[in-house]
Amino acid sequence: MEPSPLPAWPRSRKSGVTEAQVLMGLFPCPGPHLRFSFTGAHSLRFDFAIKSWSRPGQPCCKAQVFMNKNLFLQYNSESNMVKPVGLLGKKVNATSTLGELTQKLGEVGRNLRMLLLDIKPQINTSGPSTLQAEMFCQREAERCTGASWQFVISGEESLLFDAMNMTWTVINHEASKIKETWKKDRGLEKYFRKLSMGDCNHWLGEFSEHWEVMPEPTVSPVNATNIPWSSSSQLTPVIILGALGIAGICIYIKCQNRGVEGGVWPLRTS
Repeated sequence: MEPSPLPAWPRSRKSGVTEAQVLMGLFPCPGPHLRFSFTGAHSLRFDFAIKSWSRPGQPCCKAQVFMNKNLFLQYNSESNMVKPVGLLGKKVNATSTLGELTQKLGEVGRNLRMLLLDIKPQINTSGPSTLQAEMFCQREAERCTGASWQFVISGEESLLFDAMNMTWTVINHEASKIKETWKKDRGLEKYFRKLSMGDCNHWLGEFSEHWEVMPEPTVSPVNATNIPWSSSSQLTPVIILGALGIAGICIYIKCQNRGVEGGVWPLRTS
């Protein structure tokens, strides 16, 4: 059975870069494999986590936004609101850009979910199908110097899209058919390119102005490649503490036994 045609992809109503400028190649960008840092360069990353379905009250889409690997905005489709994180998040929250960004995150989340539903028959999974999409852009000297998309389908790294050359790279051979389906839709490719080289680059230029006047971060940057859907990740500290506790008990017992053999431990009181 031939896959159903993908929906028409809407054009952005607001952007600091016109669609014509992007498609004419006025913003040269290396591929996703060239994510090196330039002096004075800044990067912006959007991590989307999409579910084919969710329980009532649970979001089908979550998103996190990072600048220079620092998390500063969080979004979920249930509330359709952006939550600021840290000093940069608070600065962005006070600007008019936040409303535009919130609308765009909702739009991209809905479109990615439509993509996921379209390819669902091609995904082998017992539970709900998931799609994680990472949009990345890099900017230096007021020019886009990097733009790409990476897709993880039901937990498997699957595809890379080079927004400059409009080329796809298959990471997981099981996603080859999905790549061919998406590649045939030129409107979809242009949409991905417009988002990463146009909208993302435009926002990065605005956010960079706030970043430049911020003090140096005092903590290590947050760099989450996957957005958790459950609270299982919260168990990690408990497991680590438990392991350390068991190791401490074992060391204590071992030292006690050695002390008894050497007539040193425990101390005699009589």
